[in-house]
Formats: sequence, C-alpha cells, structure tokens
Amino acid sequence: NGTLTGNGTLGLVTVNGGRVAGNGTYASVDLVAGTIAPGDSIGTINVTGNYTQAAGSAYELEIQGTESDTILVTGTASIANGAILRVLEPTGTIPAGTSYDILVAAGGIDQLWSAQEFVSSFPATLTLEEGSTVARFVIDTTLILNNRNLGDGNPPRVCDYINSLDLTPGDDLLDLMMVADTLDDEDLRDALNQMHPGLYGAFPLMNLDTSSVVSGILQKQLLNT
Repeated sequence: NGTLTGNGTLGLVTVNGGRVAGNGTYASVDLVAGTIAPGDSIGTINVTGNYTQAAGSAYELEIQGTESDTILVTGTASIANGAILRVLEPTGTIPAGTSYDILVAAGGIDQLWSAQEFVSSFPATLTLEEGSTVARFVIDTTLILNNRNLGDGNPPRVCDYINSLDLTPGDDLLDLMMVADTLDDEDLRDALNQMHPGLYGAFPLMNLDTSSVVSGILQKQLLNT
C-alpha cells in the first residue's frame, strides 16, 4: 500500500494497492488495484512487455502546458471495464486542440477507460488512434494560465477576462499568454497587475492594439527577471 517510485529498470510488477510513480522501465505492469502515476511530476513509464489495468484501478494523468504523462508499452495494453483515467487539473496556457498521447502500445490497446474522473471540469476528448495503438487526449477549449498561483485581486480577474475571449490558435494574444506562462508566479502576478480587465474592454473602442500593449508589459517583465 505504499509508493513504488522506479527510475531504473525493474522486472514484472503486480500492483495490488498503493501507487507506482517515477520514470522506470518495467518488464510488465499488472495494475490490479491502486494507482499508476508516471513521473515525479510529468513523466514516462516504459513497459517492455504488456500493460494491464483492472476495474477500479486508476491511471492518474498530469498535464502541464504542452507536456503530459505517458505510458509507453512494447506489447499490448488491456484496459478492463471500470478501469479509471483520473485527470488532474491542467497547469498552464494550453491552446484548444492541443493533444497528448497518454498511452502508446505497439501491440494495440483493446479499449479506452470507461470511467473518466476530472479533478476540475474542462472540455476534452479521448480517442483511440493509429490503428488502436495510441490513446490520445485532446484539450477542446483554450485554457489561459490555468491552475497558476495568481493570488487574489487583479491578476485572477485579468486571467478570467482573457479566458472569456475564447482565444484560438493563431491569435496573437494567445501567443503572448504562452510567453506569460514562462514567468514564475511572482513575476506573472506583477505582469497581470499592470493590466486591468476594464481597460481591455475599452481597447477596441479606442482602436488600440491589445496585443501590443500586453507585449510591452511582458517584455518589460521578462527583462526584469
């Protein structure tokens, strides 16, 4: 019932409770009960044989920006009815349509997880792709600075406003928010404190370029880091 954090090469592993984490390589994984969570944060677990996941056991998926956990299997992946995919709240600015190959099995995946649990609600799609060898998770709606530590006051209000714009890939402002996502929490809050959602509403009426204004603020903040 503890945690196995494997970062080397191990043999056959049967999990009957507890947790498997880290970036290890296993000869096979039989998840009877408990949780598999690749990495210490984002990470990859490699399985040189077969991967099986029983009903009630959970694959805990973490997403940060354009990266996610994944399990890479040389053999087959068997997902039982009632097996769980537990998706943690994504972190960062993520454009709509961003995809993650969360399970890849060269020998094929028999089915997807019938139970999907989201720690926070957001639109996403899970499909079997490439001849049923890839389980692909897709973010359907752009997330702006999601799950970042914005504190109180103006920063979260600015973030809420930008989220309300429903930005799509190709929008300059979305590109700038991805740059903002590279700032640490303190610098990010400082940058957002220089913006105000009420002012953004006035930009189009004043024929000002919102992206240029935000770009200037971010460039100044990046120079100060």
